Amino acid sequence: MSATYTVAALRAQLARYVRGDIDSQALAEWLIPLTWTGAGAPEALELARQVELSLMERSSGHVTDEELRAELRPLAGMGADAPSPTPAATASG
Repeated sequence: MSATYTVAALRAQLARYVRGDIDSQALAEWLIPLTWTGAGAPEALELARQVELSLMERSSGHVTDEELRAELRPLAGMGADAPSPTPAATASG
């Protein structure tokens, strides 16, 4: 049986968050099945656990959405030249 979640799918979700298309809550909700069930490729699970820790820091107030987006940008496979989210998008998360 093939893995449900792949690194590519996870990076696509991270990119959506970094661009401001979804907020941190939506990203966390997408990650829950992966981290709780382990229904993914081993590399995806490792990456998901890194992201989960970062999201916990955000939810506890240790980092801002802007800082979280900057932290997750390289995990999403996005370089420094990727477009930053709009100011309205950063206020929504």
